[in-house]
Amino acid sequence: MFKASSNKLFYFVMPVKIIIADDHQMFIDGVKLILNQENNIEIIGEANNGQKLLHLLQLQKPDVLLLDVNMPKMDGVEVMRVIKNYFSDLKVIIISTYLDYELITNLKKLGIRGYLSKTATSEELKQAILDVFEGNEHFSAQVQKALKEHYEDSNKYDNFVQKFKISSREAEILRLIIKGHTNEEIADMIHLSKNTVDGYRKGLLKKLNVRNTAELVKLAYENNFV
Repeated sequence: MFKASSNKLFYFVMPVKIIIADDHQMFIDGVKLILNQENNIEIIGEANNGQKLLHLLQLQKPDVLLLDVNMPKMDGVEVMRVIKNYFSDLKVIIISTYLDYELITNLKKLGIRGYLSKTATSEELKQAILDVFEGNEHFSAQVQKALKEHYEDSNKYDNFVQKFKISSREAEILRLIIKGHTNEEIADMIHLSKNTVDGYRKGLLKKLNVRNTAELVKLAYENNFV
């Protein structure tokens, strides 16, 4: 959760209008507590699911949207597809616990202007809002690190994929399995059904000729996939 700060970053004549969308009310309340200390920020709405957010956007016109990824009734990716088509001028900052390369790049393609981890400080939150409001981008150091690590690992990834003849989707799921995510978590992160992820996991075991997840992870480490 963000820590409050007394630093003043906003000096605009008109307040920056903010909507917060997250399925955890405690998180929304924490962000509101921080931003309400700024005289030139006005929180004009909040939503705890994607459908409610899209309805709210028809009634209100925020300058910046703070958007979670994992929400019920349309997640952040689905919401961004709609925003790209119908609210293309809206500046969006993602605030999420997920720092997956595929997720970040997909959201960048959909037009987000910033991405923060939920462990970011209150100062960075306010700086991100300032940057994005002024027409710039703000991707946190943690997000940039995740992107950098992906590029550095790309050669190892390509070698493993070619050696074992697995698809890019199978490789993506394997990465998440290695990180310890459950099938349900993986399904939420890459927007597939849990049954589909179950099928991919079983297919990987068969294709790589291993008996269980422990052997699957061991094989990946032995072949420098991680």
